[in-house]
Amino acid sequence: MFPKLSVVVPFHNTEEFFQECLESLAGQTLHDLEVILVDDGSTDNGAVLAKEMCARDPRFRLVTRDNEGPGPARNAGVRQAKGEYLAFADADDIVERDAYARMVGSLERTGSDLASGNVHRMDADRTWQSHLHDRVFTDSCSRTHVSSKPLLMRDRTPWNKVYRRDFWNRTALEFPRGYYEDPPVTMRAHALARSVDLLSEVVYYWRKRPGSITEDRYDWDNITQRLASARVLRDGMAEYAPRLLNAYDEHALIPIELRVLFEALPKTDDENREELVSIGADLARRVSPRVLKGFPAVTRLQLHLLCREMLPELLEVLRFVQLKKPGDAPRVRRGLRRRWYAEYPFFEDEERAVPRHVYDVTAELRPVAAIDRSAWVDGRLRIEGHAYIRHLDSSTEDGSRIRVWLLASNKRGLKRVPVTRVRRPDVTARSRQSAVSYDWSGFVADIDPATLRMYGRWRDVDWVPCVEIVNGGTRRRARFGNPRLTSLLWPRDRECAPGVRVQGVAGRHRFVLQVRRTAAAITGARVEDGELWLDGWSRAPLSERPEIMAAPRAGRGAVTGPIEPVGGDGRFRARLPLDRLSLRPGDWDVTLPGGIKPYLGEDAAGAAFATATGKLELARSRRSTMRIVVREKVLVVDEMSWSSDGALLLGGSCADPLERPESLILRRRRSSEEHTVTLHWAGSRFAAKFSPARMRVLGQTRPLISGRWDAATVIDGRERPVVIRRHTLRDIPEPFEAGLHIVTIRAQRTDQLQFLVETALDDDERGAYAQSRIQSGHYRRHRNLPVRELAVFDAYKGRQFSCNPRGIYDELRRRGTDLECVWVTENGQFGKPVGARTVLAGSREHYEALARARYIFGNWSQHEWFVKRDDQTYVQCWHGTPLKKLGYDVKQMPYKRTEGVDWMEYDVPQWDVLLSQNTFSVPLFRRAFGYNGEILVSGYPRNDVLSSPRRAEIAAAVRQRLGVPEGKKVVLYAPTWRDDFHHAIGKRAFRLEFELDRFRAALGHDHVLLLRTHYLVTDKPRLRPGDCVVDVSVYPDISELFLVSDVLVTDYSSAMFDFAATGRPMVFFTYDLERYRDHVRGFYFDFEAEAPGPLLGTTQEVVDALREPVALDAGFRAARAAFAARYCPHDDGQAAARVLDRVVRSAH
Repeated sequence: MFPKLSVVVPFHNTEEFFQECLESLAGQTLHDLEVILVDDGSTDNGAVLAKEMCARDPRFRLVTRDNEGPGPARNAGVRQAKGEYLAFADADDIVERDAYARMVGSLERTGSDLASGNVHRMDADRTWQSHLHDRVFTDSCSRTHVSSKPLLMRDRTPWNKVYRRDFWNRTALEFPRGYYEDPPVTMRAHALARSVDLLSEVVYYWRKRPGSITEDRYDWDNITQRLASARVLRDGMAEYAPRLLNAYDEHALIPIELRVLFEALPKTDDENREELVSIGADLARRVSPRVLKGFPAVTRLQLHLLCREMLPELLEVLRFVQLKKPGDAPRVRRGLRRRWYAEYPFFEDEERAVPRHVYDVTAELRPVAAIDRSAWVDGRLRIEGHAYIRHLDSSTEDGSRIRVWLLASNKRGLKRVPVTRVRRPDVTARSRQSAVSYDWSGFVADIDPATLRMYGRWRDVDWVPCVEIVNGGTRRRARFGNPRLTSLLWPRDRECAPGVRVQGVAGRHRFVLQVRRTAAAITGARVEDGELWLDGWSRAPLSERPEIMAAPRAGRGAVTGPIEPVGGDGRFRARLPLDRLSLRPGDWDVTLPGGIKPYLGEDAAGAAFATATGKLELARSRRSTMRIVVREKVLVVDEMSWSSDGALLLGGSCADPLERPESLILRRRRSSEEHTVTLHWAGSRFAAKFSPARMRVLGQTRPLISGRWDAATVIDGRERPVVIRRHTLRDIPEPFEAGLHIVTIRAQRTDQLQFLVETALDDDERGAYAQSRIQSGHYRRHRNLPVRELAVFDAYKGRQFSCNPRGIYDELRRRGTDLECVWVTENGQFGKPVGARTVLAGSREHYEALARARYIFGNWSQHEWFVKRDDQTYVQCWHGTPLKKLGYDVKQMPYKRTEGVDWMEYDVPQWDVLLSQNTFSVPLFRRAFGYNGEILVSGYPRNDVLSSPRRAEIAAAVRQRLGVPEGKKVVLYAPTWRDDFHHAIGKRAFRLEFELDRFRAALGHDHVLLLRTHYLVTDKPRLRPGDCVVDVSVYPDISELFLVSDVLVTDYSSAMFDFAATGRPMVFFTYDLERYRDHVRGFYFDFEAEAPGPLLGTTQEVVDALREPVALDAGFRAARAAFAARYCPHDDGQAAARVLDRVVRSAH
């Protein structure tokens, strides 16, 4: 017999991830399938893994062929397929366990030609919604089509689908050669299908990894093939589905293909830019004006310039967009119709003659409205909210008019609600723009529940708050969004008449006021003999053999149980089998006969019972109806409070009463910084206490810095999220100011515990608008006041208390001068240095310090708003001797960096003195920075500690802080960042190529590896350190780590020039030497000839070198000496003294 489903999996050199893919296919709940593995000329061990799987599972077959690319490989697999249905998977991805059962089952029920499901991206540590598939699979939908759901034009991937094989054959679908072979096939399939089934559930995990086709999308071959594929697709669609061309242009060509072109253009070599623009213009000119009209003005401007091949102007606009300036551009009114226009580049420029309608933003002046809080006050429902029109100023109470109505959802009632205007600077602070104020967008309204009756009677209805905003003659209407804080998403209800309850409800898409006559309620619960017993009452008569039903909110498989009347007044007792409920963790909706969803009474809400696999909780939905929450083995928090000393107190239990986790983990998203919090158990209850402003790490205290922190714990050897008991969500404490941060406790994915940490700036300091006001007012006034005997220190833009500024500060303290000292902290990452005070970046104190300080010591740039006075001295300490090219020199490399504002343009002209570690750097600095001022060859003050008489004492203290056992060798691995690996401007990613497990196995018994990522890396995967591996990325000062390190392993980092002063061995892990040197960054000298240690390409080679310390030391002793003599001859412990003698003494 032929199998139900054939899955085609081409593979080519994906050994690292292939096994995980194979296991996901073998574990499918749809067993009636075959998997055709197509070896597309692999040169790694992928074929071995494929053969092993074929031997283990007869459903797997292997086809071997020469390498021709994924398209022909898939076609070869299709020719071998025998199933009634057809699917594809890529060898580095994972298929969800129920994916094929769900999609095939849907096709069997509906008769559609293909089924498609949601996709998440993934890496080694996390999953997230695929941006490409976002909004496409919001709701499940059967028998639809791209003509009625044009957003399906974004569903361009072949592997989140199951196709009928006869449909595949009938429409002659075949993958082309080359890159981007998927869209021409999937778009043709969507267009020619009679109907399509959409599944909102995630069916596929798409791996994000460097080196894949999608991650190299800006390379010249890649981008040109992408656009060629788009042209072929569009030309084909013009023949087989011309009615869909506008949908394709609107949802795929412009927002996907041409967006990538706009991103790639600044990174493209100069000689290829005109050709790229020509290719893009050919596509853009085909878009109809009707489609263009629906896009924002800034997009229309880019497309206008592209169509006319105006390359310099297009590059300027792309730069304008990259710097996120469109949101701050002024909006002005023109013409007889008084329409609004944005002053984007070339607006009303007669030479460029861009038509005015391109800049029309009238339709973009959208309303923003939200209910921020609702509560019962003196028998009335008080709602607090805000409303404004985007880009229009609301800085005064009479600058805009706000009117609020309640509209009955059945359209049979409309009520005006009087409002009192209130000032809300927090709204402006969160608006992410600097052009206008929304301070007077706030309002408060008190609603008498008696007014919610219709025609004098209580009826079941939702009253929808609506708002009309009038500003500058522009009128907009909107419905209100939901509160931001988790606790306010669960407002309390109130019985306003016998059997009638009123409450605010944070719905899925809007906030409503719910009026409900309680038809039934659950008042109590218990567990007996493996069943969940529910006590309640119903106003509606029960049928002869009534049943209660619990239905999972995700998936199918309802559970029913009998209802037994108790007495004759509507009371009843219902039963549900506990074992069947516990089989499916998640939320279950409960209904009574007639589809009645019972109200959950206060006494029953929050009741929890143990199950065989975890715990079951009775919880209220946001509409106060009953919901059953079935939990696996997780830690459940049900008590949260702040102590007077800034400590957070947590209490709760474990869903499995036999489990007692020792700690919970706080992990910052992206950077993966971790802290552990000890759990103290008393019976089945735990208690935890920690102070976010003072977390212990590496023997020191450090706050939870800004970002999102997830809470997790390990149970049964598996990490699981910590959750908040549903009944506790409405009692989450308000945001709390802890040190230099505000900590907000919130829940993600309904109830998973998370902490949002933000810097504690005041409302008149937070946000782009407040900062622009401070710069134009407060800062300017203080610049006119006399300078003070004050020195400001700033290391890595406030990220650290370290580097050359710290070396100078330590020397200043040793000298005992009267200078007042201030350290800038960008995120509260370090505590108050002895003898100095700290100021938070962006605070008024920060502006005041830079306005009036006599001395500024920094090792990178100051903020763009800083303007040095004539009576100030700005010492640029810099942060390393360059191997890799810097500044303007990098712009000549093939890889085109697209950074934000060019800091050298505004910062370099203000330098009074630039420090250099050696004479080698002097001409390089002058050329790279375009600097003609004084350069002081002083050596680096940060290295003074390496020659300190107290260095042995300091080293012993550092080893103790880090927990390094006596007698163990210490290896410091300090790689630099990669210019071509980032998520966004200012968000540097990191991929650990060094194999920690190989190091552990070979050297873990007598070595410790200190892992320190570059300070620019803000986004990195979880490194899973343990035993002999310590992540020291957040340790304040790398110079102290040099003191305890026996060997430095690095790549191209300037750490080599500092460590050279110790005379100790170095190893260089240069796995990407050719690409980094020749394409990405470039070098200032022949590194291979001068390196003071071996250049090695694999982890095994590094481990082998570390195994032979004597040979490593002796073999490169002469090279190290020559390297130190050339690059660090002045690192003698007196560098800071030389700087202060030059700067401070000469100033006096």
